[in-house]
Amino acid sequence: MKAFIVPVDLSDVSFNAAKYAASLARECSVGTIVLYHTVIATDREIGQSTDDIISREEDRLKELVEQQLQSLAPDTHIIIQVDNNLLLESSQSLFKRYEASLIIMGITGKNKLEQKLFGSNTINLALYSGCPVLVVPAVARYQDVQRIALGLEFKGGLLEQIPSEEIIAFVKAVQAELMVLNVAGDNEKIPPPLVFAGQQAAHILFDNVKASYHMMDDNDVVRAVTRFVDTNDVQVVITIASEHGFFDRLFKGSTTRDLAFFSTIPLIIYKSKA
Repeated sequence: MKAFIVPVDLSDVSFNAAKYAASLARECSVGTIVLYHTVIATDREIGQSTDDIISREEDRLKELVEQQLQSLAPDTHIIIQVDNNLLLESSQSLFKRYEASLIIMGITGKNKLEQKLFGSNTINLALYSGCPVLVVPAVARYQDVQRIALGLEFKGGLLEQIPSEEIIAFVKAVQAELMVLNVAGDNEKIPPPLVFAGQQAAHILFDNVKASYHMMDDNDVVRAVTRFVDTNDVQVVITIASEHGFFDRLFKGSTTRDLAFFSTIPLIIYKSKA
């Protein structure tokens, strides 16, 4: 893993995500972190040019690096990038330029207690950038990653959909145990042969990292995943963004009540290959 891209909006939530990224970089021996901030949505003060605002925000980020981040990742080169470009396009560009493995962001929004998840910049970035995004909850504190839960829906086509090489690279970088989780209930309509095909595909994809496989019977996928995370002391959850899959079921119509799932545990969202 070469680099992390960490968009920040200078809020406490984004600074917390930056600290999480620095600690994870140390654990994974990541060489570069790029702190990115755009002033495109900044309310311009009277008499201040864009260049003045950029310079001021660069100073704030330098202070963050010097006082908090560098000590968390002493061997990582931390780069500051401030401009007035669009978040999505700039994050994608930086991701490619630095051959990054993850974009790491906090959940942002004017009112975290009432916003819908899909209204956040973070989830929009995960859905539309094509880059894997690690979502850091506002109150999350870094813990060494020992167990990772990968939420999959056992069905046909997994071999063509799952970005297994990226997932395996992360699992190996943190030297964690991978736990593949399927949640199904009475409302599920997937025929048994397709469920079996999904199970076989999961074994093909992840047996080489000695993954364990778990099935839970519950119509409420948020409740089931939360229970699994708590019971098994999971530090990170991974899901795949695709239509009519685990991700869709996890967040369909999600509001703050469902976001208890995000109270402390970071989530990595990978984009489906198909």
